[in-house]
Amino acid sequence: QAGVPDKFHIRTTEVNSIGEAISALRIVKKLDPYGPNCRYMLEPWIVQLALSRLGDRQLSVEDQQQVYANTRTPHKVDWPDWWVIKRG
Repeated sequence: QAGVPDKFHIRTTEVNSIGEAISALRIVKKLDPYGPNCRYMLEPWIVQLALSRLGDRQLSVEDQQQVYANTRTPHKVDWPDWWVIKRG
C-alpha cells in the first residue's frame, strides 16, 4: 500500500501521555508543538489502513468531515467511492 512503511524499527521510549505514544508510533504528526495552536494530525497511511478495515460500512458525513479535517495530507489518501467530503 502506498504510504505504508515497508520496514519498522523497534525502539523503546518512555511515554507520559497518549500524544507521546501515538507520536512515537508515527501515527500522527504534532504540528506547532511549542505554540498555542499545538495539535496532532493523522498520518495518511493510518487513515488509509483504517478505511480499508471498514469493509462495507460507511462513515457519516460528519465523521468524514472529522477524518478529512484531521488528516495531515488528505490528498495522499485514496478515498473510497462513497466518500462525499472534498477530496484532495
